[in-house]
Amino acid sequence: MKKIPVLETIGFAYNFTFSHLGAIIGLSWLPLVLWAIGDYFVSALYYSAVPAAFSAGNPFALGQAGLVMMGWRLISLLIWSIVYVAVMRQALGLRQGPARVHFAFGLMELRVFASLLALVAITLLFALGLIEGLQLLRSLVPGATPLKAVLGAAGVLGAIAIIYAVIRLSFLLIPVVVVESRLGLVRSWELCEGNVGRIIVIGIAVLGPAALVAGFAEAAVLGPSYFLSAAHVGNKLAVGRQQLFALRANLPLLTGIYLVMAPFLIGLQIAPAAFAYRRLAVVPLART
Repeated sequence: MKKIPVLETIGFAYNFTFSHLGAIIGLSWLPLVLWAIGDYFVSALYYSAVPAAFSAGNPFALGQAGLVMMGWRLISLLIWSIVYVAVMRQALGLRQGPARVHFAFGLMELRVFASLLALVAITLLFALGLIEGLQLLRSLVPGATPLKAVLGAAGVLGAIAIIYAVIRLSFLLIPVVVVESRLGLVRSWELCEGNVGRIIVIGIAVLGPAALVAGFAEAAVLGPSYFLSAAHVGNKLAVGRQQLFALRANLPLLTGIYLVMAPFLIGLQIAPAAFAYRRLAVVPLART
């Protein structure tokens, strides 16, 4: 069983991201701009439609807004698949040099999209199964008994199991698709055996600082009232409406933050998987 070298992977992630930042931007800016434009308009529609639907008591409008957002999430996944493939090929050494613009959609991008979609479906299936199963069991247990505590512990263990499975299924998904030209879920599961703890440490060390920067920037734009209002649990509907209005009002700035941070986050997300795949897989890589 091969192990992912933690410190080397972290070092490669930062080195690749900052030394290839120009190439990452060149490979991703066009899909990212298209995504940002679509996300801005769909999010603006959603943030306006949901409070209006609640105020009018119109569940049909609420469901319609949800379906539009769900459809956009699928399109977004498709766009991000284009970015992931391009940057992964750079990280694996399958392409070299700078890039000015890139937009390609073929079988490789379609396989990444299908693999990510399957991952989302599997995660939702198991999460919903866990929630519904626990609710059913709780309804069969009368009053406050020790069995309630057992069910609570089972819920925690079930959530940990789902997180464990998602990490193993997803971490090497993209490099497997790019190099081996097949759906990456099963192969990622096989290669990540015995490495989940290491993957978590790598993820915290690599993505943690960037996520904190993005989070602080978002908090600065939205202001403390956005987060403090959540403490007023007396009227959750009013709080949710206020937060949606705040998101709608600050959407241009928030979209700009996401666009600026995206190349860094993409590089830091892709590079560890590329490095780990090269250490764990036995498939030779050919440069093109």
